[in-house]
Amino acid sequence: SLEALAWIWQVLGDDPSAAAEVEAIRSHLNNRVVETPSTANFFTSYGDDAYLLLHSNRRTDAIVLDAYIAQDPENSLIPKLVNGLLAGSSNGRWNNTQENVFVLLALDNYFQTYESVTPDFVARVWLGETYVAESTFQGYSDESYSTLVPMDFLMQQEGTQDVIVAKDGDGRLYYRLGLKYAPTDLQLDPLDMGFVVQR
Repeated sequence: SLEALAWIWQVLGDDPSAAAEVEAIRSHLNNRVVETPSTANFFTSYGDDAYLLLHSNRRTDAIVLDAYIAQDPENSLIPKLVNGLLAGSSNGRWNNTQENVFVLLALDNYFQTYESVTPDFVARVWLGETYVAESTFQGYSDESYSTLVPMDFLMQQEGTQDVIVAKDGDGRLYYRLGLKYAPTDLQLDPLDMGFVVQR
């Protein structure tokens, strides 16, 4: 199971003679994750008797999150797993005591590892030479800020523009860049990029 692999990964992680097994576990977990632009989750099933094993996908996510923090602390899945766990709570709790315990332990581990410095910074964004946004963060908060750059503005720019996200001050900055657009012509020519679907 993914839970067992996550625990084994933490046991074997510092053993040089188990490097091949550790890499196989890391690869297997990376291949089993389901990602959205802002969250990540693992889906597992033990069948109809899963409740006898106190199984839940949230508990699995929490255990795997702990393993990533210990063995692959720079992995970009870590903040997405945290977002997925937070999104799975209802009124500040999860479905049962097993989920509550494992999720809270994993989130505490995450906080102690990545959030030990109190945020006190200014975040700024540039698109090429154009100053796009600025937001100030002081103290712990779950507030988020968004800035919309119209597609018309992007289309008017010449060539390729760099997007620069900068932080001035202490603390950890989380950001996400997204792009939404629609083609101007709905009669699109067929395009073959090597993917084939057959029935």
